[in-house]
Amino acid sequence: MSELQHIMTIDERREFVQKAAKSSLRKREFTSKFFLGMMATALVIAFIPLFSILQSVISKGAHYLTWGYLSKPQQTPFAFDLANIGGFSNAITGTILVDGLAVLIAVPIAVLLAVSLYESDGRVMHFLRVTTEVMIGLPSILLGIFIFTFVVTPMGYRMTALAGSLALAILMVPLIAIASEAALRDVPDTLKEAALALGARKSRVMLRVILPYAAPRMVTAVMLSTSRAVGETAPVLFVIGASSLTSWNPMSPVTTLPTMMFTYLQGSNPYIIKSLWGMALILMIIVFFFNLLARLVVARSSKRGL
Repeated sequence: MSELQHIMTIDERREFVQKAAKSSLRKREFTSKFFLGMMATALVIAFIPLFSILQSVISKGAHYLTWGYLSKPQQTPFAFDLANIGGFSNAITGTILVDGLAVLIAVPIAVLLAVSLYESDGRVMHFLRVTTEVMIGLPSILLGIFIFTFVVTPMGYRMTALAGSLALAILMVPLIAIASEAALRDVPDTLKEAALALGARKSRVMLRVILPYAAPRMVTAVMLSTSRAVGETAPVLFVIGASSLTSWNPMSPVTTLPTMMFTYLQGSNPYIIKSLWGMALILMIIVFFFNLLARLVVARSSKRGL
């Protein structure tokens, strides 16, 4: 009888389990709310300097978003007229020229590399994949030194926009290739198998099925890598030279927005120092445009079910 008294009835066990479950649920809810609050606090702390930077750049740089500054090249101010610094048209033109050529060079190479990595799994391709991944983490100034040594020096130390484009293209190729390979590998096997079952060749399957399906993510990779290249200074600083003229000639020296900002930082003219806010705002707008375009491509492809 004494042993039977210690045996809990079904109702008592049910009540015990419910109490234990409620106690465990309260602990988990408290832990969840605590860490959620910590994450929200960390997010707010992280956004404070970000919004501070954005507010400073916009408030101090908006003054320079006028046709006068955007359409005039830079000028050397006179001692009695320090405010006569001109505008940014030569730097904007140089940025478009250098980065545009870099995209034209990098995209075909990166796509071919991504397709090769996707189709082959041999030792050579494995080594190439590892090398490509390592190149993503290389300091960008090494690319500028490489181009200076193997392109600028053999040309008689002639600095050109094309040399800067080559440096940025080397920077962009690994980023686009690795992201594009991942996009190709995410294509459902059922699509490839269905196309092969209809008798299509592997090359046609790649061109008509795999690449169109992966295209939105590949375009996103191109946009993001371009936004990074636009703000790079180190790879092009010693290979494109400098010019106060607006030129679309890829074989002539040019000035980009980042290199112009670097040069202006070496001076002491207060009007030139203040104009850096305008160039920073232009760069920020360009980077924001490419990132927004990448998001729109992803959103549109998601709606279409790609």
